[in-house]
Amino acid sequence: TEIYTLSLHDALPISVAFDFAGHRIGYGYGCYDKFLEGFEGVKIGIAYDSQLLEKIPSESHDIAIDIVITEKRLIKYGNSEAI
Repeated sequence: TEIYTLSLHDALPISVAFDFAGHRIGYGYGCYDKFLEGFEGVKIGIAYDSQLLEKIPSESHDIAIDIVITEKRLIKYGNSEAI
């Protein structure tokens, strides 16, 4: 399967949870990690504050996000110079 990207500036990957290092839990298929692999825009997670976890196990192929926005806070991880 090939994934083509358009001229996108931001991405909002769907996730179940995020941690304080920018890692995310998705739905287990790796689709967003494959899409985000070559993505140069800002990766933004939108969640409830209750979806923030202290630490999520990650693997080398997992792509971290740049920002998480909850109803209580905005967390910038600094993974991107575009922020």
